[in-house]
Amino acid sequence: MEQVFGTVNDLLRHEGAGGNNAIKQSLGVSAIPCSSRHLRLITYGITPLTPSCGVLEWVNDTMCFGDYVEDKRGVGAHSRYNPGEWGNNDCRKIYGAASEDAAATDQSRRKVYKTICENFSPGKEQIH
Repeated sequence: MEQVFGTVNDLLRHEGAGGNNAIKQSLGVSAIPCSSRHLRLITYGITPLTPSCGVLEWVNDTMCFGDYVEDKRGVGAHSRYNPGEWGNNDCRKIYGAASEDAAATDQSRRKVYKTICENFSPGKEQIH
């Protein structure tokens, strides 16, 4: 797809060239040419690993999607949309401690689970 985006950028940049007449006819002629509006798609370098898999070039100031959802850096979806609630790691620690307790019963673990549910809202509902 990145190659397609690169080709589209070339077409937008050279809209006035004679080779783009078929495109102009099919899309219609705009009052303001694309090349003068400096339209372009953002592209990234891809290093292919297999025919269906590759590595995207590094993009500064980004984080992995999983880190964002799970609040691994403290600035993810959960802390942003549910400020003041327990974090993912807090819930894991609390439930893990209750599960490892030798004296824990199903009822006590259920109580801990209910307490977690009262203090933690799923972040997946906030992602659109």
